[in-house]
Amino acid sequence: MNRSVIMILAVAVLTMTAGCGGVLDGGATGAGADGAVGGGPTDDEANGTVDYPAGTSEDGLDAAELESRMTTILEDGSYTVETNETLEFETGTYEESIALTVDGERTIEKTTLAYEPATNESMFESSTKETWLYTASANETLVRRAVDSAERYRVERGPSMPTTAERSLRDELAAVLRVSGYEPTDVETAGGSTVVTYEGTGLSDELEELYPLVDEYDEFTATVTVSDDGVERYAYGFEGTTTDGVTETITVDTTFSSLGETTLERPAWVDEGFERAPEASISTHDGEIVALTLESGEPIPENASVSIGTDYYGANLDEALEPGETLYLTARDDRLRASVDVEPDAGDAIDTEWFTVSVRTESGLLAYEGVYER
Repeated sequence: MNRSVIMILAVAVLTMTAGCGGVLDGGATGAGADGAVGGGPTDDEANGTVDYPAGTSEDGLDAAELESRMTTILEDGSYTVETNETLEFETGTYEESIALTVDGERTIEKTTLAYEPATNESMFESSTKETWLYTASANETLVRRAVDSAERYRVERGPSMPTTAERSLRDELAAVLRVSGYEPTDVETAGGSTVVTYEGTGLSDELEELYPLVDEYDEFTATVTVSDDGVERYAYGFEGTTTDGVTETITVDTTFSSLGETTLERPAWVDEGFERAPEASISTHDGEIVALTLESGEPIPENASVSIGTDYYGANLDEALEPGETLYLTARDDRLRASVDVEPDAGDAIDTEWFTVSVRTESGLLAYEGVYER
């Protein structure tokens, strides 16, 4: 999950006010009317006749064994996972949902990040951003992003890293498995297989490290459900106080399915996305002019903002850049200037050994990003 993104966004809002969220529900199965979780071990479990899944027992979880089992699945197998994270505070709520499907090297990830203000009088408006990552091979990932009604595609090339969800998922799973005090709260047996749910209340150091902006924790609880196939679900939540003294409530719920049986189909929007994604080439003229030629894909719109690395940014396009046209960039007086199909006079020297060119639309969508290396 993009936990760091949510936390950073939240702190920007939280510095304006302090609030207190409600006490969370850890999400364990079988909660009774009195708030108790599950019904405790069954008679068969008490008699020692339950065939517990590998890495589990009536005494608790074997974190190392379960992590090893799940690492094999997450690195080499196929699976589907859905995860939801909610961050509540006085001024509003952030929600992030990720649906990830993995079939060998092929992956597709959809992330939805939404913010809902607590009152109509809030200076912040409701917003929703969606991102899809489709990786068909180890060297190519199609990125699709949407903000409100605006949508853009682009292609990332090069050795692919695990998707955002894959990277954080492994760290988070390991951290949750290391929560202390796990005890079985629900045991189900059917057809010769067993599914067992545990609850723990001892926050692990690894999980605490995933929330660097939280200074104090309260009301922490975690649940883990394990079957013969592996971890089926984990959930946790807590009421925390940030380093700025603001109280918030965080809940996370992640569910695995089709472990070892997932088959990834090619989504209908992928072919359209590769056609719409900009393809461009970057060249330099004597280290004073950078030229970006749009070869194919949808146009770069008027008023888009273009940057060169972190040193030159903020030049706006006065007109759209169409396929076949060239965007020229020069630097003068530490300001970047842009022109379409009109080659400018030479500007200040630009370090052209290695740099990136990034283009964003008015809505903030990354429309193109390319790398130049001499």
